[in-house]
Amino acid sequence: MGIDPGTLKVGYSFLEIDKESGRQIKYIQSGVLTFSKYRNFDERIHAIFLLIKNLVIEYAPDEVAMESLIYVKNPLTLIKLGHARGAIVAAVLEAKKLQLFEYLPSVVKKIATGYGMSSKEFVFALMGKERGNSSFSSFDESDAQAIAMCHVLLRKSQQTLCEKACGEQKTPSKTVASYLGRKPARKQRTGDIMKIVRTTR
Repeated sequence: MGIDPGTLKVGYSFLEIDKESGRQIKYIQSGVLTFSKYRNFDERIHAIFLLIKNLVIEYAPDEVAMESLIYVKNPLTLIKLGHARGAIVAAVLEAKKLQLFEYLPSVVKKIATGYGMSSKEFVFALMGKERGNSSFSSFDESDAQAIAMCHVLLRKSQQTLCEKACGEQKTPSKTVASYLGRKPARKQRTGDIMKIVRTTR
């Protein structure tokens, strides 16, 4: 299960790995949970906890991966995002004592596209292409799938979120493209993005 944390929206994606080959990836379900109707922040955090817990109970994943907390200029935003992440971690552990993993945004983008500074639009387009030229409801959903794909490739070499000590992750050498036997994407240009978006429609 891949989760893109947020305070107003939380993206999620469930992937299944073929146990025999260890390489074939099957898409199960993905979507976005929205919490904008909760004006009270405490109620919103509680709602995040409950809905994530229900998802984990319903789909029963073996492992969960999240995007790690990133630096934002507004301290209040950072604090709120920390609360949301805490609610997600608590919900996962409450529903099923799972291993939790986290990945830096740059690592997720490197794995998903071959370029660690890719735009959300480029990740959106490539993840849709990997899913059979289908689209997503928002960047939150496509980011969640990218996080799940990242974990598929790096899961054996990563420590769990609870075990992980402070420090930076190394840039991975694997990418979704190389994993599936294709050439990795280069630094994207606007024309490249539009070309991919058109092929997914």
